[in-house]
Order: sequence, then structure tokens, then C-alpha cells
Amino acid sequence: MLEDAIEMEDLEAGTERRLGAVTKQFDKTITSGSIERIEPNPRDPYDDEYHRMMEKVQTDEYEPEEIVEVLEDGYRTHDRVIRPARVRVATGSN
Repeated sequence: MLEDAIEMEDLEAGTERRLGAVTKQFDKTITSGSIERIEPNPRDPYDDEYHRMMEKVQTDEYEPEEIVEVLEDGYRTHDRVIRPARVRVATGSN
């Protein structure tokens, strides 16, 4: 949500910088221990253990079950997923 707020177009002067600082501090705090981000990339294979499919997208540009877009990174600690990454996944063409 912090990243979404930073991307808003009508932020007051200095707000983007302050939100960026908060985001960096959050990332530093959350990843300083045993918590890791789940950061999938487009074209990675969809894995329902680490990803939550939010939408299927029909496209010829990606293989079926490849990630088309990452909507939100996830988090895990050791082998336990705290929150899966939210993604859009290709279905292939008809």
C-alpha cells in the first residue's frame, strides 16, 4: 500500500520523499530478521505455494501458467508463506 501511495499523481511536495523513506525503513525492518520477500518476475512459472492468482490473462506473448504481472510482493519466513505474492497469470491463446 505504501508503494501504491507513492505512485499517486497528486501528492503534495515532499510527501513522495517521506513515503519513500517510510517504505525503505519498513523493508529494512521486515527483512532484517528471518522474513524474506517473495518477488516473482514476469515469465516466472506460477507456483500456488508462493503466488496467489488474481486474474488469468489471455495472451500469446507468454506461455500458459507464466506470470504476466506482479501486483504485490509476498513474504515468507523460513519455509512458511506469510502472504503469497499476488499475480496475473497467462492462459495462452484460444
